[in-house]
Amino acid sequence: MNRHPLVAELVARRREVGLTQTELGRRLCRSTKAISHFEADPGGRNLAVIDEVARELGMRLALIPIEDDAEQLEEAS
Repeated sequence: MNRHPLVAELVARRREVGLTQTELGRRLCRSTKAISHFEADPGGRNLAVIDEVARELGMRLALIPIEDDAEQLEEAS
């Protein structure tokens, strides 16, 4: 399955904390089908939904600079 890395991390976390898709869906007031689609669909996810799922799983989104990219940005300015 070709999951986005953020979604793959959330799926792993859901499993790690022992929640089924149905249980996560109940906590988020979403259907099991919606959770399944979120986890399986390789594209078109809404960042707000990713953040909502992450928070329910005790995580938060963060942007972390990659050293090589930071150096390239400095060189470009």
